[in-house]
Amino acid sequence: MIYDFKCAYCQKIEEDVILPITHVDEEHPDCCGRGMQHHISKAPSVQWRDPMLMDGGFVAHSMPGKPVITSQRQNREMMKRHNLIDANDLGPPPTKAEQMAQHHKDQAQIAEFEPPKHVMDDLKRQGLDSIVD
Repeated sequence: MIYDFKCAYCQKIEEDVILPITHVDEEHPDCCGRGMQHHISKAPSVQWRDPMLMDGGFVAHSMPGKPVITSQRQNREMMKRHNLIDANDLGPPPTKAEQMAQHHKDQAQIAEFEPPKHVMDDLKRQGLDSIVD
């Protein structure tokens, strides 16, 4: 993703900083000895055309002074250069049935780690049963 940052002290603005969408505050550029804050100066402009077109229908207008990305191939190459991933490359989201199956599997694994009843009874007699809850 492309971000703009602004220093809270000297008001300096740093534009077009490329960071992953999952970045942390420590990755923000520094100014005046501290990390800069996100600054929204303009929204990116993206226009989509008919996906049935030969070029895949991908047209994105970049920021002024930056190259224009006009194909999915160019977008993939730019994402790879900046170590970014496209959410579409992650595959479809799990279905409700897949989520429930994973939930039951997780619950079975958790149950394997619960102490047996006789251990819980011993801990309860000693007043230590709260450490297992």
